[in-house]
Formats: sequence, structure tokens, C-alpha cells
Amino acid sequence: MTDEDVVSVCRALSTTRVVAVHMEALNHCPLTRDGLRETLRREGLFDRVAVPDDGDTICVGGRSGSR
Repeated sequence: MTDEDVVSVCRALSTTRVVAVHMEALNHCPLTRDGLRETLRREGLFDRVAVPDDGDTICVGGRSGSR
């Protein structure tokens, strides 16, 4: 996947929040977190895509507390 693929997804799904994971995990993955973040800033999409660092936790959904 390339940074332009992520941009295309964001444009096609304009109300969707995207989480980009598994970058820099394999030698054949040319997309870096920093490269993706720079592209997202340039395209005005930085606030729509979470690019977590290794070990980061992302909470999704509107629920909190226990069931």
C-alpha cells in the first residue's frame, strides 16, 4: 500500500476515520509512518487518519465503562 492509496480511501469514504497500521513491519513495505504523515498533512487529511507508533493503543467506538 502507498500513501496515495490511503489518500484515495479517505477521499472515497469521506466520513470514515482511517487507522494505518503495520507499516515499517516488513522489509518490503516502502511506506513509512513519517512519509504517510507528511502526505496526509499536504493533502489536508491529517486529522482523518490515525498513524499509531509501535505500542500505541487506539480506542474506537462510543462506549466506555463495563457492560
